Amino acid sequence: MKTGQFVAQGDILMIKADKKAITKDHKEEKRDEFGRVVIARGETSGHAHVFREPGVTLLVREGVSDRVVTIGAELATLLHDQGTMSYEYTGEHAPHELPAGTYIARQQREWMGEEAFNAAD
Repeated sequence: MKTGQFVAQGDILMIKADKKAITKDHKEEKRDEFGRVVIARGETSGHAHVFREPGVTLLVREGVSDRVVTIGAELATLLHDQGTMSYEYTGEHAPHELPAGTYIARQQREWMGEEAFNAAD
């Protein structure tokens, strides 16, 4: 996967980037209670877009909605799941294997009058 290429899963876009996407202001986000790296949570269904593999790190920066994901393993799978259970989603929520590297994780936004909101998934 080359820099600038992307993978979409529901309202999440994973964009291949180089290491320059990581700044000194980024802080590592902890894994959740299920040991997952949570990219985004669904507002309506309780699902989440996650990675479960070791070697995956989520970096956040205050005031910036885009997040940075680093994958140190050979491959990591972006899943659409609910807590301790993973489901076999197809279509726009199918699992995606991503090779090692740096990615910008962007959540779709919707413009509502004078404000933008994260898209509900």
